[in-house]
Amino acid sequence: MRSKQLITTLLLALISVFSYSQTDDEWGNDLNFLKEQIGKIVPDANQYNLDNKFNSLKEHFNDLSHIQKVMAIQKLLAELSDEGIRLLPIQSAFDNSILPIKTYLFSDGLYVLDAFEDYKSLKNHKVVAINGIKVEQLYDQLSPYLSGDNENYKKYVFLFYLQSSLWLKGAGILEETDKSVNLTLEGGQTTKVDFGSYDNYSALQRNLIGSEEAEHRSNYWKSYDTDTNTLLIQFQAIADNDTGDSFSKFVSGIEKDLNSKKIDKLIIDNRFGGGGNGFKLKPFTDLIQKSQLNKKGKLFVLISRATRGTVMELSSILELNTKAIFIGEPTGEGPNSVGDTKYIDLPHSKQMISLTHKFWPTSWQSDNRKELKPNVSVAYSFDDHVSRLDPWLEAIKMAEVEQQTLEMPESLLNDLPGKYKVLDYNVVVENRAGGLYLSVKRKIKSFFEINTELHHTEQGVLTTDIEDVKLNYEVGSNGSAALTSLDWKGVDLKVE
Repeated sequence: MRSKQLITTLLLALISVFSYSQTDDEWGNDLNFLKEQIGKIVPDANQYNLDNKFNSLKEHFNDLSHIQKVMAIQKLLAELSDEGIRLLPIQSAFDNSILPIKTYLFSDGLYVLDAFEDYKSLKNHKVVAINGIKVEQLYDQLSPYLSGDNENYKKYVFLFYLQSSLWLKGAGILEETDKSVNLTLEGGQTTKVDFGSYDNYSALQRNLIGSEEAEHRSNYWKSYDTDTNTLLIQFQAIADNDTGDSFSKFVSGIEKDLNSKKIDKLIIDNRFGGGGNGFKLKPFTDLIQKSQLNKKGKLFVLISRATRGTVMELSSILELNTKAIFIGEPTGEGPNSVGDTKYIDLPHSKQMISLTHKFWPTSWQSDNRKELKPNVSVAYSFDDHVSRLDPWLEAIKMAEVEQQTLEMPESLLNDLPGKYKVLDYNVVVENRAGGLYLSVKRKIKSFFEINTELHHTEQGVLTTDIEDVKLNYEVGSNGSAALTSLDWKGVDLKVE
């Protein structure tokens, strides 16, 4: 066993030495290859002005050290503002060791939640600085090297890269020969922590409230509270579990619960979401949309800065098709994102890079939001973590449901139903049992659809169940009402 480990270590060392010995021409070929691949793979790559970005990168590239070259490439990738476009942080093409602790950025600061072996004494301590640099300043220095669709997601991944030797050195926070850092804890105590292996880091757990890291290694699970008649469903990925019920059987089980149990509240927990297959979602989202619990004050969706990928798609679909109240933090992506990663290896340095290649809309293509905002915001403090008090669930207890709509005028019930055109989508307004509803059917290879009730709040305006979305109408000289525009979160879309 020891001989195998020695051989593996020697091979990795040889790979690293080889990768460090490229000529300037070989680096230039790598950069040209990368630019070509981004242009071929990433949708609408022309929007990034790649020629200027790469020309600027090449100006002083040959003067940089190997680490600086690697991180200069990552900095360029981060400028594309897509969390899926990045250097893979753990690979044989470069050395990147990790501090053997796990932290979380709470509303009141950065705390160590778990630590490996010799550093167990750091658990539950607040970190205020690394090598004398305050945490807030560290984020500012690292942010240009972090791939993310928005600042929310960057602050989420910051926790990992804050402990990465390569990223800290590339950002000029550490010297290239440094093997450790000095953590300054609240109160002034300083502790030296050596960098270690990724395996040591990955074995640690944050055990955040609701994450169930210790009990569940599942993509999805549910629980029913008989005291409050609450059904909670959590999704961490939209993909079949390795064991137990498939995703489709899991959804069938939810349907059985909705039909057989007394349920006063339904909570869909998307706080820890990531990838999966969005085409698995429709049976679930249709089930929720048609459920008797699809009412204000009955249906809640929990979101956070970690909500992204297919679980973000689920959140966006629920926003546009249900009366759910969203609780938590702004998400790590917006409703329209580019996903599905392809991996490329640079020809000479052998660095592995992920590139996203498929646009997945869950809203109008012109919807440029970079986040989904909650209806009710929460702050997650370290004291909450220690006391195991879930601020998301506490916010549900305090949520107020506003009902300030007026009775729908008979004239609008008669005049407004019909088929319309907004951008390149067919929009239907129909009278269902004395109420008006707006719907948009999804297209092939799209998750964008709308099913929302219209509410009469003031003359000339109909609000919807979707926050900051309104339909405007005018009453003509003949007394008949006609739709004029759809106000989509501050952007007017013409209704034809």
